[in-house]
Amino acid sequence: MQAQHGVTMPGIQGDDDERADPDHGDGSPECAARDRLATPVPVLKPRVPPMPLLRAALLLCLCALCAMAVQAQEVETFQPRTGDAWIDRHLADMNDYAARYPQSFDDEISHYYSVPRDYVEALRQQPAWHPGDVFMACALAQVLAQPCRNLVREWSRDHDEGWQGVRQRVQGKPDPATTRELRKDIRESYQRWARPLSE
Repeated sequence: MQAQHGVTMPGIQGDDDERADPDHGDGSPECAARDRLATPVPVLKPRVPPMPLLRAALLLCLCALCAMAVQAQEVETFQPRTGDAWIDRHLADMNDYAARYPQSFDDEISHYYSVPRDYVEALRQQPAWHPGDVFMACALAQVLAQPCRNLVREWSRDHDEGWQGVRQRVQGKPDPATTRELRKDIRESYQRWARPLSE
C-alpha cells in the first residue's frame, strides 16, 4: 500500500528517474537541439564521372584537335604554284568542294576530261595528291592533247617547282592560250557545280 502513497519500491524506477536519465536528456528544447547537433552529418562526396566516360571525352577532344590541325596544315601546305594566282585560288577551293562532294568532283573529272572514274577516285585518295592537283593534271592534259596519266607521272616524278615547273617541262615555252583554256575549264566546272567563282 505504501507504493500508492508515492514510496518507490525497490527495483522499480519512477517517471522522474526516467526523465533524469542522462542518456535521454531532460526533455527540454535545449537538450533536443544538443542531440541533433550530436548526430553525425553525412559527408557528401563530389560525384566523379566513371573513368570510361572521362577517357571517351578526352579521346573525342583529342580527335577533334587532330582533325583541326590536319585541316589547318592542308590549307597551309597546298600551294599548286601554277603561275596564275586566280587558278591557284580556285584549285585550293576545289579541295574544299571535293571534301564535301567527292562523287560530284569525280564525276566532273571523269565525264568532261575523259578519265576513268575509278582512276580519278584512286588518285584523289593518294596522300600526296589533292583534288586541286587532280583537276590540274587532267585539265592541263586535255589542253595539251595528252593523256592525263602523262601529267600524273610527270607531277609525281618532280613537282618541287609546282605546276608551273611541270607545265614548262611538258610544254616548253609558256603559252598564254593554255592559261586562258585552264581558266575557261574552271569556270565551266564551277558553273556545273553551281559554285560561285572567287574573282
